[in-house]
Parts: sequence; structure tokens; C-alpha cells
Amino acid sequence: PPSQPFPPKSSSSTAAASAAADAAEKGSHRTKGAKILLLSGLGCGSPSRSLSLRRDLLLDYASGQTDDARRGSDVCRLVVAGGGTVRPNLRDMSGVSLSTSTSDVASKSSSSRRGIAEDPALPLKELDLYLSEFLSAGIHVDYIPGRHDPTNVNWPQRPLHPCLLPISATYVEGRMNRSTNPYDAVVGGRSVLGTDGLNVADLGKFVARMSSSSSPSSGGDDKSDDNADDSAAPIGGGKKSEQRRRPIPFSPLELLKLTLRYGHLAPTGPDSLPTYPSSDADPFVIDSIPDVYFAGNCHEFDTELVKTPALTTTTAKEGAEEEGTTRATRVVCVPSFERTGTGVLIDLDTLDVETIRFDAPSSDDEEEEEEDDADAMEE
Repeated sequence: PPSQPFPPKSSSSTAAASAAADAAEKGSHRTKGAKILLLSGLGCGSPSRSLSLRRDLLLDYASGQTDDARRGSDVCRLVVAGGGTVRPNLRDMSGVSLSTSTSDVASKSSSSRRGIAEDPALPLKELDLYLSEFLSAGIHVDYIPGRHDPTNVNWPQRPLHPCLLPISATYVEGRMNRSTNPYDAVVGGRSVLGTDGLNVADLGKFVARMSSSSSPSSGGDDKSDDNADDSAAPIGGGKKSEQRRRPIPFSPLELLKLTLRYGHLAPTGPDSLPTYPSSDADPFVIDSIPDVYFAGNCHEFDTELVKTPALTTTTAKEGAEEEGTTRATRVVCVPSFERTGTGVLIDLDTLDVETIRFDAPSSDDEEEEEEDDADAMEE
């Protein structure tokens, strides 16, 4: 990995030459119909059998082994935006137990019966094997680390070490890309920028849309855009008004658009979001408007084509661009696959978006086991 996991961007000729080389390497000319598949929250290591089945269906679709093989064959790259593994059950670490009480032994036995792995490395092993299936099908994979991955906590997060993904690391360099978080790349001539979604979720704790209800007893729905101020305001801040104004949370898509408008990926760092200290330049400044901008691990899918003024005079797509012009950016909230079974396909030629959803039946016993696991994690 480089000396800094996500080095500050620069407008120097060296940076421009590097971007041009990357564009040439990954294909500056887009193939008509080529698509990238955005996923997050794969949940590898989870005892859920229905989730495992949904992942298998997704693999069959992307590798062209389904009835809709034509659409699946258009996938040229898979981008996993965090959440690749579940939180390891450290309570069941073999030989590292801090207590040998009867309750701990009973808990370990119960976890074993429910299918929770005693080996905390099992989620990574399952993820490595799953990603290698995509690689063997000829699909390039970019993996963005998330909150439960074994890497540094402070943003920017470093790529996973190759020894953690030994099977995937054996493929030709350039096919399996262990990316940083945030993620910045040129795919098929399109600039793609995104994160695992933690920055967007953290921003939502501090800004909200203020309602403009005229009376405390107005029985309307404050979520209506007609009764709210679209400008972001700090929660709990500002002067008291004679009218009662309540904060209405922004949607993940609105928060993602705010970071694009701010020109900063992590506006709440380092106060709330832990960020890597840098004395030379801020590595989270967005100095070039991307073609695709996404956040992973959202509760639901949402997207919008946003037109923003160009920030630089060069782009990976068209080379020279005059200042003052606007660019269209496809902003995407990638839903958690573990919760929704949904992936997002983006056409690199038109920036059109479509979703693919995979459903699998779940038994009552499995639902009870998942509830027990959630309660155990909370404890």
C-alpha cells in the first residue's frame, strides 16, 4: 500500500499524467452496454441461510448462468462498498476466552448450535472465497473496506492486506483491486467516487431540515418538502423562533448530495468521524466532480442525476473542459444486500441505473436465530 492510504489529490502535471495512465489502463473507450455492479453489505460470515442463497443467486446472475444471461454478461466490474463481512463473534474465540464461567460455556455451545463460527476469521475466509468466484468468471472486483474489516479505523482506511484474502490475491494484478475507503477510480472512462456510507450516516447526526409549521398543533406531516426548509441547519442550533420548528432528518440521498455540494467527503471529521491527520492538504476535498458518486450500506435504494458546476479544467472522460460548465453526476445510495437483497447496475455509457433484487425464503427457526444473534450482539 502507498505511504498514505488515500493521498491528497493534486492538480500537478504528475497527477494528471497518473490519471491519464489509469484511464488508458482501464479503458478510456467505453464498451456500449458495459455496466458496473455496486453492492454493499454482503454479510459474509452470517449464519443466515437465506442470505447465503441470495449471494449465490447474485453470483449466478453476474456470471451469466441464469435465464437473463444477456444482462448479467454486461457486468464488467463489481464494486463492494463496505459491509463485506459481519462483525466477528469475538465472544466465541477459541482459546482466548476471558472467562470460563458456566454461562460462557453455555453461550458458546448455543452459538455453535446456531451455526455461528467459533473462528473469528471465518467471515474473511468466506468473503475471500466468494470474491474469487467473481474473479474466476472474468469480472474485475474492487473491494472497499468497511467498519468491520481488519484495517485502520481512521479515515482514509487502508486496503486489506493480501494475506487476508489469499485466494483472491492470487489473480492477475489489476483484476482484484483492494481499494481504499474512500474509493476513487476511473472505470471505462468514467470517474467513480464513493464510500462505504459511514460518512453519510455520521453527517445525518448533525444536520437536518427545519420544519416551518405555524403552530404546535398543526396536524400535517412534517416530512413534506412544502413545509420544510431545504437548507441544512445544525440540530439544536440557531435562535429560538416564535413558531415551533422541528428538525426533520435528511434522507441518505439528500445527505450524499450535501457532501457533493460541500465539496468534501467527510465534513464531520475529525470531530465525529475519525480521520487520518494530514498537515499538507485535506485528502477528503472533492476537487473534481465525478461521473458516479455513491454511498454504501443504506437502508434503501435511491438515486438522482445531479448537475453540478465543473470544479477543474480536466476530466477523465473528455479531457479539456472549460470552467463554468456543468457536469451530470449520477448519485446513488447503494442498499445493504444483507437487508434488501438488492444490487445496483449502472450503465457506463448513459449513466442509467437499474436494480436487481434476489429473494430467498427464510424459515421461522432462522428468523429466531437471527433475533437471538442480534440480542447477543447488543449485550
